[in-house]
Amino acid sequence: PKYWGQEAAKIQLEGKANALALSPDSKIIAVGIDTEIHIFDADTQERVEVLRGHTGALEQVKFAPGIINTVDSEDTRYILVSTGEELGESDGSSDRHEGCDFGIIIVWELDEHGRLRQKKEKPVDIDTLTSRTLQPLMSDLVSNHGWKSDEKAIGALDQAMKKAIRNAVHLHEQESKHYLRGELASFGSPTFSSDGKTLIYLSQNETTQHGPRDPTLLPCLNLWDMQTRSLRHRLLGHTDAIMWAGMSPDNSLVASIAWDGRARVWDANSGACIHVLGSVDGQLWSGAFSPDSKYLAVSQGSPRTYI
Repeated sequence: PKYWGQEAAKIQLEGKANALALSPDSKIIAVGIDTEIHIFDADTQERVEVLRGHTGALEQVKFAPGIINTVDSEDTRYILVSTGEELGESDGSSDRHEGCDFGIIIVWELDEHGRLRQKKEKPVDIDTLTSRTLQPLMSDLVSNHGWKSDEKAIGALDQAMKKAIRNAVHLHEQESKHYLRGELASFGSPTFSSDGKTLIYLSQNETTQHGPRDPTLLPCLNLWDMQTRSLRHRLLGHTDAIMWAGMSPDNSLVASIAWDGRARVWDANSGACIHVLGSVDGQLWSGAFSPDSKYLAVSQGSPRTYI
């Protein structure tokens, strides 16, 4: 047993950590702090990078088990994915509504030192930009409309402008990255295939227990091709939230386990559903493939626990 004070090293964080990942070679540590990902060198504990792009609190960060080189990623050493709920800002898409939250996944490419691979831009000074933008407006309100420079209304304008610029900066940063609408599966689900070529994620994964939905809007299992940076398969069939999803060790099968009492097994290459296990009288929660890919263990959580 180890106790506080017996650590080999400590890293002082600037905020409360809510996600953590270690690179496959144990050289890089990724820590989610609020909306940012702080990258540390595991040997020196030095912070080497801060990744920004999320507008809501991070929920998970995961490293890919290996690097899949493409034409434009020759100097990529690590691939990191992060997920969290984003603060809804309307962009004209039919499935995003102003004021609501939605899940987003960002794919980051890091070099051998853990730094962001793409060219960096000069950071935006939000305080300075807000001051420059609001100064003419505030002067007009004070001079021509009788407002006071220290009243709450002026402060509200300042906060609203900062929020608008901050959200715009996040959207701008997302434009230069691979980002996907959805979330990573829970309950120990493997995020990547064992060869690192496939990213597994969920979309539309809200429960249907509060009311029915159109079949095209039901919980969906997605397979993202890391080599082509494109969606390979969009797998529909579950009628309630998917709790666990993962690919077999030989990369031939994908399984998904859901609250609808069914486990589905898919052909990873064709996307065809080849087995539907269940339905059981209760919810299914998690699963695991055997090392030889011949068996699938499925857990039932209610009314009693079974494997």
